[in-house]
Amino acid sequence: MDDIIKLVKAYLNNETTKFDDDSIVSKAKAQALLPMLYLVTKNNNYKKYYLSSLITQENFKKIENEVTAILNENKIPHIYFKGKVLSNIYPDPVVRTRGDIDVYIEENTITKVTSLLEDNEYKKDPSDCMHHIGFYKNNLEIEIHFSMFDSESNFLKYFKNPFSLAINKDKFMYEFNPNDHFIYCLCHFYNHLINGCGIRFVLDFYYMIKNYELDFNYIHNFIKEYKLEILYNNILNVIYYLTNEKYDNIEIIDIEFFIDYLVKSGIHGFDSDERDTNRAINKKDKFRYTLMRLFMTNKQYRISLYPKMGRYWFLYPICFIHHLFYLLIFKSKKAFKLLFTGNKISKEKKDYYKKLGL
Repeated sequence: MDDIIKLVKAYLNNETTKFDDDSIVSKAKAQALLPMLYLVTKNNNYKKYYLSSLITQENFKKIENEVTAILNENKIPHIYFKGKVLSNIYPDPVVRTRGDIDVYIEENTITKVTSLLEDNEYKKDPSDCMHHIGFYKNNLEIEIHFSMFDSESNFLKYFKNPFSLAINKDKFMYEFNPNDHFIYCLCHFYNHLINGCGIRFVLDFYYMIKNYELDFNYIHNFIKEYKLEILYNNILNVIYYLTNEKYDNIEIIDIEFFIDYLVKSGIHGFDSDERDTNRAINKKDKFRYTLMRLFMTNKQYRISLYPKMGRYWFLYPICFIHHLFYLLIFKSKKAFKLLFTGNKISKEKKDYYKKLGL
């Protein structure tokens, strides 16, 4: 049995175990499961990983409270999702490590939120993204999403108005309702799976099923419409493999190929060369995406880059010239690889993707 599977099984079944050598440390790190080591082995040599995660979680909470206070005070609706919400449904939130804070805001508040955060000593990440803006404070990252997915995503239609899928928690602070948070996590997992993602994602689904009162008929309707049946069945099969708990009348299949993929890739995916090989976007989509990135045709994206100018078309030429130079200097190599690598996908690779649920 692979050491990572041994670790996860022991944790989920409240068992203790030990490992032959410290190679488990690097493996657990690649899966974002380091704090789990101490709980499963009771080995004091691993206690530092648990305590480090505990401190990081507390620091994230301080940032979340500060951001919520700023946005509530300025009457700006916002939705927390992923790590902040998911960590609270684990038996021990420390186990659910986090790399950032994810918050959604409406497009028309991008400029104001950017200004507010910068006034409160949050440093804007200079890199660009098609659906969020990154900020840093005390070496912690917060991603301010102005869209739940990139504009070419099939899932964007469903998440066009996120607040219609959310529940108010505190003044202007919201969280997705359980069904739609599960659906979002499924879509997010789908998007990441092509480049590889770790088994920790499956743990998120397990604890959502255990702790949320999910409407499976509601979820089935979404899954059927967006053709995610295979992926959904794979996830539930991994849960069954790890816990021997069966959910939602799944069809039991051999799931070791899927587990092997998750274990080999790790939480941050495969290395860059394999990511390029794995890209399953056709050339037309790549070309359209590149044009969108170059000419900033997506208004939300344009405003995220130029909060004080992006919404005014008469200032577009200035924004475009600046953006063009930025791409030429910092992004030309990446753009070249995106356009000219991985265009041909073998039949064997396509069949494998289909088996994964992509």
